[in-house]
Amino acid sequence: MSVKAKLKIILKANDTIVAESANPQLWQNVLVAINSTDSNATDLVDQGALTQEQAEKGSLIGGAKDTVTLFAKELDVSKDDLKGACGPTTEAPFIHLDEHYWEALKKQTPERGPKAIAPLALSATLLALWKKKAGLDAPTTKEAIAALATIQITSKNSARAIRNCEWLQMRGENIVLNPAQISKAIKIARAYCLKQNPHS
Repeated sequence: MSVKAKLKIILKANDTIVAESANPQLWQNVLVAINSTDSNATDLVDQGALTQEQAEKGSLIGGAKDTVTLFAKELDVSKDDLKGACGPTTEAPFIHLDEHYWEALKKQTPERGPKAIAPLALSATLLALWKKKAGLDAPTTKEAIAALATIQITSKNSARAIRNCEWLQMRGENIVLNPAQISKAIKIARAYCLKQNPHS
């Protein structure tokens, strides 16, 4: 019987853990860089320009920069628009919202009703899409609240905001995308990144 190991990258200063990540793309890239004799291995990983031998040695599937590019392509926005709107990263809070983009979306959507978008629903949507693309664990309500706090907004009723959002679902502590409504989640995220009306 084989056992599947879960690998984790840990950064230490002496015996003190400074940071750690179980992101498979990150540890694979680090493994490639460590095993490479090329002094430009880090650049090669970022550019996806490794040789076949190097790729097989580290089981490379893409760097963090490549993941942001793929996420931008999924939303059909430019990488610059994506970074400006939510600045996705592989470390908490994972996204950094921008108040100007949020204000633009808010002006084009109603306060209440079926076409309204709750602030927490937006942060949870972006988090769920990004973390799925980055190979990270599904976001929690706490993470969605933390992401929302990057634009100084609090959520009064988090459970209701998720429950009333047809493209999101709660699975225990995690927020996941409704498989039947992923296109709607992408449409909302794209509209936010482009400061457009998601219902037009």
